[in-house]
Amino acid sequence: AEAKGEAPPATSEDCLVDVSINAYIPDSYIESSAQRIDCYRRIAGIRDEEDSLDVVDELIDRYGEPPKSVMGLIKVALIRNMSSRLGVTEIVQRGERVVFYIRSPLMEQVMALSEKYGKRVRFDDGAKPNFSIALEKGQKTLELMEEAVKLMSSVQG
Repeated sequence: AEAKGEAPPATSEDCLVDVSINAYIPDSYIESSAQRIDCYRRIAGIRDEEDSLDVVDELIDRYGEPPKSVMGLIKVALIRNMSSRLGVTEIVQRGERVVFYIRSPLMEQVMALSEKYGKRVRFDDGAKPNFSIALEKGQKTLELMEEAVKLMSSVQG
């Protein structure tokens, strides 16, 4: 699949994302269902900022300016794949908190998150280690997810 430029198949190491945001390709943006499916595959394969910029450029060239829901889908794919490389297995929204389930958080990540979010962050090192961060008033879920994942990436060895 990778040789054909398609997204590799999902693995058990992929990060699942279950948050309340609009992240889809509307029929009105890409009318052909086959082309929409191809775009979903291409978006799922986004690994870094450069990939995401390439996909956006490709969409603009072929279909015009992407709607917010498509940009949300692109951002979720980028965050999901970055998170997966950090050992985050799942990101879930629970009301006004975003919960990140992680295999084995590094002490540097815990310290960086504590320093950045203070009392807004909670850690649980039980059977399913995780940390949750409370959204600030007016803060968008995607913004918080992206900020936290970038912070964790910056301190990862």
